[in-house]
Amino acid sequence: MKVSTEFQSDSKSGRSSSSSIPNQTPSPADTATSGEVLSPAETVTFNVRTTSLPPQSARIVLTAPPNPTLSISVRTRRRDGINSEADDFITQFSWYKFSSTVTSLHTGIKIELIGCTGLALTDMSTTLSGNQIPAKPDPYIILRSSCLDDNTVFHKTKHVQNSCNPIFTSATKSTVTLKKEDVLRVKQGGGLIVEVFDFDRVGKDDLLGTAFVPFGLLLFDKDRVEFPLETNFPTLYENAPPPMVMLGFAKDYNNLEEPRQPPIPDCRSPMRAVSLETNWFENNSSSISGDDDIADFMSADGSGNSAKSPKLFSRVRKNIVKTTKVSATAITPTSTRRLNKTKNQVELRVKPYADAFKDQRWMTKSDLHKSAFEPSDRYTPVKPIPPSCGRLFVEALYANDLPNRDGGRVGKLLGKLTDAFCCFVFNDSFATTCVIDNCLAPIWPPWENRGFVFPLYSSSRILHVGVFDSDAGDLLGGFDYDKVGRSYISLAKLREGVEYTLELKLNNSSTYVTAEDRAKKDLGTLCVRVRVDWGEPGPRGAMLYDTVRISRNYWNGTLGLDDSERSLHVRDARDYQMVRYCIEGSRIGSNYNLKTVYAMVDEVQSFAIVLPLLFIAARTLILWQEPAHSLVTLCVTYAAVSNPNLIPSAIIFLTAYALFVINGHRSKSVNPFKRPRTHFQLLTMLLLNRDDDSNNIDLGEGANTDSINEKERQRAISDVWRGWQNFVDKKIRENAEYNEMLAAMEVDMHDPSNGPTVKLKGVLGSVVDPVSAVLSPIQTALHPVLCYVRLFKNVVLGNEPNLNFLLTLTLLLSALLLTFIPFGLIFRTCGKIVVLAVLGPQNILLNTLLNRGAGSNFVPPILFASKSSDVDDDELIETGVLPPKQKPAEEANRENKNAIRQLRLQQEKILKVRDEKIKKEGRIILKKFALNVERFAEVPVSEGSASEKI
Repeated sequence: MKVSTEFQSDSKSGRSSSSSIPNQTPSPADTATSGEVLSPAETVTFNVRTTSLPPQSARIVLTAPPNPTLSISVRTRRRDGINSEADDFITQFSWYKFSSTVTSLHTGIKIELIGCTGLALTDMSTTLSGNQIPAKPDPYIILRSSCLDDNTVFHKTKHVQNSCNPIFTSATKSTVTLKKEDVLRVKQGGGLIVEVFDFDRVGKDDLLGTAFVPFGLLLFDKDRVEFPLETNFPTLYENAPPPMVMLGFAKDYNNLEEPRQPPIPDCRSPMRAVSLETNWFENNSSSISGDDDIADFMSADGSGNSAKSPKLFSRVRKNIVKTTKVSATAITPTSTRRLNKTKNQVELRVKPYADAFKDQRWMTKSDLHKSAFEPSDRYTPVKPIPPSCGRLFVEALYANDLPNRDGGRVGKLLGKLTDAFCCFVFNDSFATTCVIDNCLAPIWPPWENRGFVFPLYSSSRILHVGVFDSDAGDLLGGFDYDKVGRSYISLAKLREGVEYTLELKLNNSSTYVTAEDRAKKDLGTLCVRVRVDWGEPGPRGAMLYDTVRISRNYWNGTLGLDDSERSLHVRDARDYQMVRYCIEGSRIGSNYNLKTVYAMVDEVQSFAIVLPLLFIAARTLILWQEPAHSLVTLCVTYAAVSNPNLIPSAIIFLTAYALFVINGHRSKSVNPFKRPRTHFQLLTMLLLNRDDDSNNIDLGEGANTDSINEKERQRAISDVWRGWQNFVDKKIRENAEYNEMLAAMEVDMHDPSNGPTVKLKGVLGSVVDPVSAVLSPIQTALHPVLCYVRLFKNVVLGNEPNLNFLLTLTLLLSALLLTFIPFGLIFRTCGKIVVLAVLGPQNILLNTLLNRGAGSNFVPPILFASKSSDVDDDELIETGVLPPKQKPAEEANRENKNAIRQLRLQQEKILKVRDEKIKKEGRIILKKFALNVERFAEVPVSEGSASEKI
């Protein structure tokens, strides 16, 4: 196609020019944006005529208003009876109103390749029968210069597999920034050529289509511009729209020669947070063991001038360097303690390194323990935090009595101990501290990388904590993280401005273990320090965050999309296992296991803890243990009996009042860490947006009352649950006797010389063990059900006081609104209408129609599908038997295009956000519940305390 362009000026200057560009769309804005600024009253008109397409013309008018802004409007004029692709092309530009500030060409141009639509089926695939059928292409885009003597390729994206409508994101290199010299080169050529190819592993790539982008359009900031592709392939289907390519343009005002900003330290790797100062690292590199970045700064001989290794062997090289250091330290350990003759005290070597400013390489145990409680020198932000967002400050102080997970039996014989580090998981991000080598009671000093800041939006969240043994590069321990223990902290009970020092008992699992087995295991303790800052939204915004988000998603029509779960991205399988253990513990529930079934049964039995609270609420409301509550119950019940219209509102009100009584009972707990906020405090927070309730907790306060409260709880459960418990015990004994009888029969039927039966997996295992094949999907399906039941239990018990208060408030407001609804009148009216509609005299007509059609093909037109008859459709439409006729084809097609366009925009937005997060945080995605679905309530041990931070 050859296009000729004529430019005619209406101003006094009389500028005119003409150009001829083969196989390209004209560039009308070249003359107007070549460095000359139009006067306010100047108007330039361009007449565009195509020679190889059906006759048509377009008039493009450029007007320069008084402010420095260019406005382009496109007016199309099509002759009657002519419809061509050129009309669609010019009409396409009439959908956009371009506006941009007039600037010089000293800035770069940022181009985003959004995607394509309607690409042809160019690949061929072979079916099982050997037939060749068309397959979807693997498209990618190339940007090149439009000059005939310059084939410079500015950018090439990665290919998208099997897609006729590909969407390019950051994962496929969708963005390119043209430098100053590239912009001048594009200006000389008149524009850019966009080529779409089909990637083929064997043979030459097929050209799917080309498009021309005029240089004038590149100077306008537009998020999305569509260009038709010139192609020799047929469309996907008959009367399908032509293939298109979507681009976005923006001027880059940042000079590409600016100095690069230093990267944010990676706090998600425990091996990368040992030191942030390179000079200090060079001076103290000989005293550090266990750093995964040693291979990045130093060679094996310590020269520091090692060349970059291939990516395939980089991890092996790091592990070899790490292994030589760690293994040699384990076999010939250096001295970790000494006797200070001046003080006559035993001093310990500070791990992993001493303070660079104080040079304290040796400290006594008491001094080192005191230094752990000092404020951290820095808090590393896990991700960028907006100024209006809240903040969660967390620090790892020390751990005690950790089990030895390092090196197995061989490592223990060589004197190796746990190389401990902590992992914090909150919302969709996680962070890890540095590693303390060979220590079962590690202490993280304040100059260490132990403090982190997480963005905080909602108060109904939990912070997962895990302790691991790092065996990176240790041949005796493997290359993965060994699990030590986990715990969690609920933010619902934390106050703003209060600094909590919590010593948590580490456990192995919170889901797939019985309470008895969980209490037997002693995995040590971990002390952390936590502080919350609600930020600009305040405590009220944090309380209502989930409610507002769900309401907004409901009105936007996106309810259910990631409302109950969060996606957490990790980079490799090792981090995935670490984060998953922090959230769920030792997960053995993916395959059928009898221990898992016992744990689920034990969890169902543990729900009996709700019954004593319900009994207390009933006794308070009915037996006049507290006269005020019983009086309210009496008045509401008497009013509901007197007026049946109030029965629904009375039931809802009494349910909310029972939650209020349970909250009041739980708030009287002696242990301050088990004491939830009262509803009056939460109401003050909701109305005044203040969290003034101070919560100073002395060290060890409430620790002696745990055993007493536990005995009282067990006694209450036994009083309420004794009958059912006896019944369950009886069934368990009968089941045990039955199993013993089956075991005796099995011994008689099988030869003892065959040995024990081996449990097989897969298809053969299902044949040998049919019970596993039946119970495994049931066990998998029960996991999310138990999670939601746990959430309900935590809300009722007050472990989530914010949600408990919002539920109570919602029930009270609902009861108030239902009071004004006449349910009796509505029920009587609806009942009368139903009776008359079903049993009324109109059934005579129905009987007549049925008798008329007896023995024929007559079908009632209203109750059944209508058949063809001589009655005109217009009469049926007027009478309401048939729906109105469909809209004209053009209007329907326009609506379909708009709907497809909106769906396309939504898909592009979702994929861009996902791939951008994958690029920054990792490709492996882990789903986690946003709210508290923990089975056991973690309460700090006697070392917990809280004080207001000044």
